[in-house]
Amino acid sequence: MAKILVSDLIGTLIPNNIMEVHNLYGKCREKDWNNIFDDKEYHNYLMEKFPEQCINDLDKFLNDGNILYIVSDLSCHDSNIKFILDRIISRLHRYSNNDFNVFLVKYGGRCDFNLDLISNKITFKYTEEGVDYFIYDGYTVGIIPKKEDIFNIISNKYNIEENELLSIGNSKNDIPMLIKCMELGGKSSLLHYLLYSENNITLEEALSCKLDVEYHIKIEKEILDNFPNYSELDFYERNEIWNSYFYKGDWFNYIIRERRKYNDEMLQKLYEEISQGNLTQDFIIKQYFIFKIILSSLETLEKKTLTENNWDKIDMYSTFRDYYNRVLSHDSKKNEKAPQFVKIKKQSNED
Repeated sequence: MAKILVSDLIGTLIPNNIMEVHNLYGKCREKDWNNIFDDKEYHNYLMEKFPEQCINDLDKFLNDGNILYIVSDLSCHDSNIKFILDRIISRLHRYSNNDFNVFLVKYGGRCDFNLDLISNKITFKYTEEGVDYFIYDGYTVGIIPKKEDIFNIISNKYNIEENELLSIGNSKNDIPMLIKCMELGGKSSLLHYLLYSENNITLEEALSCKLDVEYHIKIEKEILDNFPNYSELDFYERNEIWNSYFYKGDWFNYIIRERRKYNDEMLQKLYEEISQGNLTQDFIIKQYFIFKIILSSLETLEKKTLTENNWDKIDMYSTFRDYYNRVLSHDSKKNEKAPQFVKIKKQSNED
């Protein structure tokens, strides 16, 4: 059984920007954005480091007979298609003899996607099974309308049921792709490169985040029990229903009484879970970031609630190396026996 990995590029296989590379590999921590770009030698050093983290891991992954699909909407802030293909994808071109595929998403990214910028390196354009492709500097690049469309291409080429399907991303733009992967029986994950370096969250702050998550899910379940067609309603109808359940029709009463009572009861249970070793601060923080990313993407999904999209089945890793070691490598099963965090036991309806 081969692993088929569908991965976002920027912020997933490689860090999101030059500052993240600096934070991960920097030789001189006090440098800021301007210092980095003024120091050409140091800037070039970081640019070489950009794809380095994933190179060795991809060597092992693809040489084991696995399959990689890179799907990028070019969602970065300081680069265009020429930069991505010349400075990043070209470094990965070494895998062209393996099952390595690159697809760009025409709509939805924040970068320039003007093929005229790279016309001097495009040698051939063609269409196959409704998908446009071009040959750039010797390797093939496909163009698709949406990230989740990649699974139609994979399904036409492979038997998904006979292989292990995996998907990984880092932002709300990736969530439709991750959800689609799970709907097809696969496993989806998110990355947050600065998960530990930029977020010194105290236990009290983490628990406050956890209470927000739990209360949101509680309201969602109440709504779905009473409005099974909630996801089919328009935004204004859903918002009206949500406010009526979330605030119980009385904002002041919610703030002063209902929510405070809920928080006090839940906080005691959470401390008990922590003392029993069933819950860690690491898990709470990761769950909160997953919650925020998926919550921000709900309007792009077919189902408009976290519960319906099985959000709690998505996990999070700090870097692609961390993800490789725990999910993709030969030793990943062994690593699963000693996870970074412990899943919280599901509460009963009486809770």
